[in-house]
Amino acid sequence: MAEAVVCFVSDGLEEFVNRNGEYLSEIRDQVQLALTELQLMRNFAKFVDRRQRDDVVAGIRDAAYDLEVIVETYALKVALRRKGVIQSAMKRYACMFIDRSRVRKIESKICYITNAISRSRWWLSVRTNRIEVTNRIEVPIPNYLPPPDTEHHPHPIVGLEAKVEELVMHLVENENRVISILGMGGIGKTTLAKEVYHHNAVRRHFDCLAWVCISEQFEARRVLEEILVQFISPTTDEQREEIASMWDDEIARKLFLLQREKRCLVVIDDIRKINGWLKLKVAFPPYEATGSKILLTTRNHAVASCSDRNRLIWYCEPLNENESWELFENIAFFGRNDRGQFPEDLEIPAKELTQLWIAEGFISLAQQKQRLLATVEDVAYNCLSELVERRIVQVGKRGSVRKIKTCRMHDRMRDLCLLKAEEENFLQIVNFSNIAHKPTGKVRRLALYFDENDVVSSRSESHDHVRSLLFFGPKNWIPKSTTYILSTFKDLKFLRVLKVEYMVREVRLPTEIGNMLCLRFLSLRKSNIIWLPPSLGNLICLQTLNLDFCHSNDRTPIIPNVIWKMEQLRHLYLLYYRSSSILRLSNLFNLQTLSCVSSDFCDMSDLTKLTTLRKLGIQLSRPMQNLEELLRSASSTLNRIQSLFVKNDVGVNSHAEVMQIVLSCCRIYKLKLYGPIKELPTDPQHYPNLTKLSLCECHLKDDQMEILEKLPNLRILLLQSLSFQESTKTLVCSRGGFLRLETLSLEKLTTLEEWRIEEGAMPSLLQLGILFCNRLKTVPHGLVYITSLKDLTIRWMPTTFYSRLQEGGEDFYIVQHVPSLVLGDPWESEEAPGDVHEE
Repeated sequence: MAEAVVCFVSDGLEEFVNRNGEYLSEIRDQVQLALTELQLMRNFAKFVDRRQRDDVVAGIRDAAYDLEVIVETYALKVALRRKGVIQSAMKRYACMFIDRSRVRKIESKICYITNAISRSRWWLSVRTNRIEVTNRIEVPIPNYLPPPDTEHHPHPIVGLEAKVEELVMHLVENENRVISILGMGGIGKTTLAKEVYHHNAVRRHFDCLAWVCISEQFEARRVLEEILVQFISPTTDEQREEIASMWDDEIARKLFLLQREKRCLVVIDDIRKINGWLKLKVAFPPYEATGSKILLTTRNHAVASCSDRNRLIWYCEPLNENESWELFENIAFFGRNDRGQFPEDLEIPAKELTQLWIAEGFISLAQQKQRLLATVEDVAYNCLSELVERRIVQVGKRGSVRKIKTCRMHDRMRDLCLLKAEEENFLQIVNFSNIAHKPTGKVRRLALYFDENDVVSSRSESHDHVRSLLFFGPKNWIPKSTTYILSTFKDLKFLRVLKVEYMVREVRLPTEIGNMLCLRFLSLRKSNIIWLPPSLGNLICLQTLNLDFCHSNDRTPIIPNVIWKMEQLRHLYLLYYRSSSILRLSNLFNLQTLSCVSSDFCDMSDLTKLTTLRKLGIQLSRPMQNLEELLRSASSTLNRIQSLFVKNDVGVNSHAEVMQIVLSCCRIYKLKLYGPIKELPTDPQHYPNLTKLSLCECHLKDDQMEILEKLPNLRILLLQSLSFQESTKTLVCSRGGFLRLETLSLEKLTTLEEWRIEEGAMPSLLQLGILFCNRLKTVPHGLVYITSLKDLTIRWMPTTFYSRLQEGGEDFYIVQHVPSLVLGDPWESEEAPGDVHEE
């Protein structure tokens, strides 16, 4: 673990120094010397972790963290002073940098840490040598080796070289079409296949490579789609969507031809049943001159034997003790990235997870450049996908373009990661329901669990060293005292991450929040913040800022016009707010998410400068002047928008403006409309990429269902309160409509009395929800034709509606083929149906 800490601190600090060198001129030499020493130490740390658990190892971690804090804080205070944005509360800190004697103190601290790291490295080199001599293990002391390659393993797996080389030889030189790695579960098949997959000789030999994992109940189409995506490496969501829109046989044929034209390798991990292989086999041609091959891992001898005539079965032997320890360290390393500090069984939003990794410094620009990806968010998502491949993280839900939407950890894996994290002082969980459980030691990350009855007035000890602090209370919790929480903003100046959500007790953010200069991630989502200080503008390192406050008509908070100072901001969430002046946003050139911008408190022309935007929310609070001209000038931004939310608070007279905005975002995949629009564009080709559509209070005319069902790639449709006009009593889904729709939800359509589904409609539907449609008499008979339906959830409906669908009821025959049928259970979300906000 020491290696992991030294590595990401070293990389993150080097990146920070390169970006902020102009503010470090006074201490440049000392910082450069410290960075050099960190680079040397990171090469030792990988040997130390496997053989030592001495205090000196903990000292190395602490020294690396302390160096990071000192350098970052110094540079940021100098930057604020030069930019003239230091508030009065900060002046006493900034003034010390004017005095040369103060600078010498900083130099002295850095030199002390550098010398401490150097002494530790020397001591460990001697001690490591003694251990090697005593145990007669001939492992040479590293002689200033270059940084280890962490492309797919944080530590190299030793002892597998011979096995790997033999398999590589079979793949590259022999003519076996299919090679099956056969062995019992947990024996190391995937580890071995991973080493082969990343071997340089394999990478050079094959033109296209793909790795897929097979779940117990997998869909052949999704597996083949993922292989094709990896083969052609689409760089945009548009290209991914083009693949997603192909028919099953088109994907299979495309893969078949690619493997005939090029030399391709597909690794199919953990395929357990013969039927599974037979479903996939159609996409793979027999062995030909191109030399395309398949590498399988399986625990089923029948699968290994039947895969192909031209096959080789390779029996996998158990990992030895040393290899097992290496595998454990890999799990612990990646487990750290999954934030085990989240409560057990909680589904974690993938977007928030990746934002936190980036804020913590686990993902760097260097990784982005190394992997040739567009953004650091792409790197983080790839890391999450790798955790899923390794079975460390489980997918909760996938979005409309198949990307991971939520994830979770298996209980045993979570316990293992927490044990490792607490051993290394990486993370500590504090449950205030347990009085004996208090924060202890020099831990860097705290997750604090509260319930409604907990009273915590103050901290018993200082935690200035904490870098990440997450509060977890029940949703809409009202703490008996906010003293502990508010002291966080005053005392913990070196935090990178702070998350306080769903706290409905009124809180005024203290001015001291402006002292948290290192903060990268701040989320006050759904908390009742009634005042924000201007010192918020000091947080110039913020990457994610969530001010999506809980809705209160009486005390809507005023946001100070300081967000423009946060030039590193990548994700900004605003909802239910006011401003004393027009919020300036035009210089947030890194912004990817803006949700949402109000026509009352923001200058819409700022959108023309935000060319990296991918997700946009717009709240129309008043009629907009010169809208057509504005949209034309912002076309370079709007053409890149992938997710759009438009809330029409003006009324029916502004429905034309809403549609102008929607039609200007021609590449959107997700669209959410709240407020009156009456009609959609009649040509479905206006939305060629649209996969998810949410409508609420749109007051659509009856005939608009005919337009909705012709949308060519729509997969998810959410119809909420007053999606259609109040006069709408009947909805009809006609034959051939909604060909690709997989999820449909009808919520709070209180005037709907009849719903008809014709045979041939919605042939791909997997999930259906009917909630609070209290005049709907029964489910449509046409559901009997939809054999693809897997889940049907009905809640908040009249008792007679339930009784007709229960076994023995007159309509039970309509739904008896559905595997999962939920009738009448309480609503699990904390939000009432019909409540819409941008996610």
